[in-house]
Amino acid sequence: MTKKDFLERLKIHSKKTSAEWLSELEDRKLRELEFHNQDRDQNIVSNLPSHAYEKLHGNKKFYRTVKLSTNYVDAWIKQNSPSKIFLDYACGNGGNAIKAARAGADLSIGLDISDVSIRNASLSAEESGVSRALHILFKVIVKILDFLSSV
Repeated sequence: MTKKDFLERLKIHSKKTSAEWLSELEDRKLRELEFHNQDRDQNIVSNLPSHAYEKLHGNKKFYRTVKLSTNYVDAWIKQNSPSKIFLDYACGNGGNAIKAARAGADLSIGLDISDVSIRNASLSAEESGVSRALHILFKVIVKILDFLSSV
């Protein structure tokens, strides 16, 4: 299947409205969606008192340890993404999908359940100048993966 064919099928599949797929979500997924929307909404995060933000995101020792893994993933994306289709499942704010697009991926796809994350990722992609190579989708991830496996 060509990139063009893939995008056409993806476009057809993604015509379901947000309200339609939201109505199909289990309570657990709705709570997950709400959590991620609040966690990634810059208006909410920027207005948190510093002690509250620190409590939510302040495990600096953990994040220093993660730096090695992050460096490994960044190098892997840079080496393996050019001329490929890159799928960033649960992309959050789209960091890895954007890195893959910058690295020369033919197509970089970001999937996330959070509409706030998708807005953030789309904005970052535009600011990075890679929005043409990047497709960020706000859909039920399981349904998208079912579709992708049928391609």
